[in-house]
Amino acid sequence: MALEWLLAPEVLITAGGAAASTLTIWWQARRAKKKRLKEEEKDSTEEETRDAEETAKREWKLAAEDGKDAAYQMEERKLGPEDIAEEVMQHIRFSRRRVYVGDKKTGERIIGISKDEVPYVTGDMVIRPARGLRDMRRLLPSERAREPSEQLMRVITKRALVQAYRDTTVHKQAIYSPDFRISQAAVYLLLDVSHSMFPRRGLPWRDPIWRAVVIGVLRRAITEEAGFVLRCFSRHVGDRFDASTEDQQRLIEQMVKHLAGKNGTDIPGAIWTAIEDLKSADYDEKELLIVTDGKVNNRHFAGYQGLREALDVAGIRLHAILLGTENDEIRKIADVFQIVDVVDERLRISRPVFRKET
Repeated sequence: MALEWLLAPEVLITAGGAAASTLTIWWQARRAKKKRLKEEEKDSTEEETRDAEETAKREWKLAAEDGKDAAYQMEERKLGPEDIAEEVMQHIRFSRRRVYVGDKKTGERIIGISKDEVPYVTGDMVIRPARGLRDMRRLLPSERAREPSEQLMRVITKRALVQAYRDTTVHKQAIYSPDFRISQAAVYLLLDVSHSMFPRRGLPWRDPIWRAVVIGVLRRAITEEAGFVLRCFSRHVGDRFDASTEDQQRLIEQMVKHLAGKNGTDIPGAIWTAIEDLKSADYDEKELLIVTDGKVNNRHFAGYQGLREALDVAGIRLHAILLGTENDEIRKIADVFQIVDVVDERLRISRPVFRKET
């Protein structure tokens, strides 16, 4: 009887519906739990990422303050060629600034008024005792009527009376103010156009980077009214192109778009050429920027010896931007050193390494 009851259709339907309902509740609870765990894991990951970024920023700041080598501490945010150009230009002194040249007289102020004796006749006459032999010519007529010896004695003893004339004297003090002039800056860009800088024989990401840097620096220089010079180099140093107007800017932009790779890379020779161009130039700020992959593939080229001293004598700040490679020789002489590279399939630029003053 009991078995027949259990197998009755209405009992089976009821039992099946209850089981299905229980299974649905369990499945929904399981999904909710998985979703909650996933969200907690995501929140934890995001928090760890933020902590890591904050830690990296603190380390970069401490490294910069201590003057340590922070070249390979890469920026984490995603960058494009224009972003790289902006990062590079942050450390170049384009803006004109006021330079103190001395003090100049801007006016006078009255510090006092007095009545002083004068050697000429005025309307203000006073009678006073003689003060010395120089007053002999100023004796009153009554004193002149005396015997010469008596006159002399009275003048020496300061008993003789003389007439003197006074005039009003205004005492003034000059007012000086600092004098300034607007400084003039020059940005000199050396561009490596060896084959390794172009996609055909080099890394494909280098080409858009150096083009963006050249165009960005050129446009900023024109906007800031700074002088701009571009020289391309490979085995030999190319012609010099100056730009101070928008027309010259457009010509250089067109030229940069059609550059082609050449053989060899003479980095020291290019820097020496720039020093020769800039050392006699009449600029207050001389910024030299070299963009290269850092490879010197000819041992017969000139070395780096003496370059740092020549840069200091000429008052030139050297900015070195290396694309994907390291060069210790350039690092040693550069005032600002940065590396652009692709890490984990992302374009990154290193924190700047500044040269220590000796």
